[in-house]
Amino acid sequence: FLGKRENWGKGGGDMEEFRWGCRVRTGWTEDWQALRPLVLTGPDIPEDRPPGRVFSHAQATEQSVWAAALAAREYRADRIIAFGDGDVLSCGKLAAMASGRKLTTVPTDLSGLAVTGTGRLNGKIFRQEACVPDLAVLDGKKLKSNEIFPVLSRSVEAYAARNAGVLSDCLAAEAFRLALNSRAGEKRLLADALSAVAAENAGEGVCGVLCRAVSAAFPGMENALAAIFLPAAVRLNAQLDAKKYAALARSANLGGSTAALGTQRLCQCLERLRRESGLPEDLLSAGIRQEELWRRTGDITAAALADPALAGNPRRVEAFMLRRILDGAARRRPGNEWEGLA
Repeated sequence: FLGKRENWGKGGGDMEEFRWGCRVRTGWTEDWQALRPLVLTGPDIPEDRPPGRVFSHAQATEQSVWAAALAAREYRADRIIAFGDGDVLSCGKLAAMASGRKLTTVPTDLSGLAVTGTGRLNGKIFRQEACVPDLAVLDGKKLKSNEIFPVLSRSVEAYAARNAGVLSDCLAAEAFRLALNSRAGEKRLLADALSAVAAENAGEGVCGVLCRAVSAAFPGMENALAAIFLPAAVRLNAQLDAKKYAALARSANLGGSTAALGTQRLCQCLERLRRESGLPEDLLSAGIRQEELWRRTGDITAAALADPALAGNPRRVEAFMLRRILDGAARRRPGNEWEGLA
C-alpha cells in the first residue's frame, strides 16, 4: 500500500505513519528530450504526447501489460509514460514493475490512479507499493473527463473512515473543497490526487464499494453511481456519528451549527450538485431496469461485502444495509431512508 499507518489517533493515541512516495508536477515541466520513453496511450493517440515510441491500445488486461513490458525492453526504454485514463495508468504501473522501468503518469481523467500504487486489472483492484509512479504530471489541459463525484466520494469517505488521522483528514478536506468549488482542470486533478492519497491511507466506505460492485454489473456509470450512493452512505453512517461529516461541511463553508444540521447541509450540497450536473438521482433514471437490478442484488451485495475497503467504513455494514441503499436508489424513495435506524 502507498500509505502504511498505525492509526491510534481515533483510539486515544497520537501515532500516525503516512507515506506519499510519488513526485507530483503541474504542467509539462519534465525535460522529455532527455528521456527515451515508451509512451502508453489509449486507442486515440494524443497529438500533444511526449516524444518517444508509442504503445497504443493500452488496456487493464494481463495480455496488454505483458505486451507493454516486452515493448519497453525491446525499445530499451528508460521510462514508461502512461498517458491516458485509469486503464492506461493501470497498465503502465504493472508494465513498469514487470520491466523494471521508471513510471511517469499523465492522467486524462479523475480515476484517482495517477499518484498511488492502486490500479485495476481484469476488472479487479490491485494495490502494490512497487506500482507507485516515480512522477505524476498533472496538466489541466490534458484532462478529458470532468466526472467529479468519484473525487467527492473518496474525499468524504476518507475523512470519515475508521482509520482516518490528522494527515489524511487534511488531504481529504482540501480535496473536497477543491472538487466542490473549482472548475479549472488542474485544480480538479490536484483534488483527485489528494483524495486518492487520503483514501489510500485512511480507507474508503460504503459508497466506494457499492460503486465498484454495481459498475462491475453495469459498466461505465462510475460518476452517476457515486452521485447516487454518496448521500445515502453519509446518512447511513451519520446515524452512528455525524460529527465528522459536520466538520467536513464546516470546512467547506456549508454551515451547520450542530452535527445533525451539518450532515444535512452536506447531503443537500451533494444532491444539489448532482442536479446541477445533470446526473440521475436514482438507478432507474441512470438506465438500469428495476427487474435487472433486483435479479443482481444478491451478487452485488456479496461483492460489496467481500471488498476489503469496506473495513474502512466508520460503522459495521451488514447485507441488509446495502440492500436498503440499493432498494432506495431503485424506488426513488424520498427523504432519509435511514430515519430511526441506529
